[in-house]
Amino acid sequence: LFLQGCAGDVAPLDFWFGNTHPQPHGFQTAARIGAALGESAAGAFNTIEPTAAGAVAAETTHLDLRRRHPVATLEVLDALETEARAKREPDFGETWTDDIHTTTSAQRFPANYQLARITQARELLRRQQDPLHVELQCLRIADATYLAMPFEPFTEIGQQIEAGSPVSVTVLGYSNGYHGYLPPAEPAREISTIPTRELLDQDR
Repeated sequence: LFLQGCAGDVAPLDFWFGNTHPQPHGFQTAARIGAALGESAAGAFNTIEPTAAGAVAAETTHLDLRRRHPVATLEVLDALETEARAKREPDFGETWTDDIHTTTSAQRFPANYQLARITQARELLRRQQDPLHVELQCLRIADATYLAMPFEPFTEIGQQIEAGSPVSVTVLGYSNGYHGYLPPAEPAREISTIPTRELLDQDR
C-alpha cells in the first residue's frame, strides 16, 4: 500500500516546468523509482515488531465547501479561446511520443495547454454556486494517525495540520476522489490578482 502525502508544490524527480532535460517518462523510469521505493519499504518492514496492544479506529466526515472564485469572465475566456484556436498547432494525441514531456509540453504546445485551462475556468464559472462535496477520512492504528483528503495539498497545509493536531498525524492527499490543488490561503489570494492571460503564458 502506497500512501501519497502533501506534494502539491513539490516536483517529483526533476519534473518541473521549463526543465528541458528531464528524465524521460516511461516504464523504465517508473520501474527504477518503484524499485527504490520497494527496497526502502522492504527494509523498513524487516524492522517492524508486531504487538497485540493496538486499537484501530476510523471516522469519516463529509463537508460542503465554497468553490474557488473564478478569476476570468466569460467574455475574457471567449477572447482567449479564439486566440488559442487560431494558433493551429498540431495535436500531440492521447499517447505522447518519447520526445514530449510534462516539463515542457506547455511551452511546446501552448494552445493545447491554454485550451485545457480555459475549459477548467469555464467549468468553475458554471459551477460557481455549487458546493464542493468533500470526504475527509481519519484512521488511527495504535499510535499512528492518518488524515486523508481528496486534494493535492501543498506541504504547508500538511505542516499546519500536523502542528495543530494533539496527536502525531500523517496527512494524505489524493484520497477518496480528487478536487485539485489545495494551496495555503495567501498564495490563492495572490494568484487571484494575476490576469488570466498571464496565467496561461507558460513562458513568463
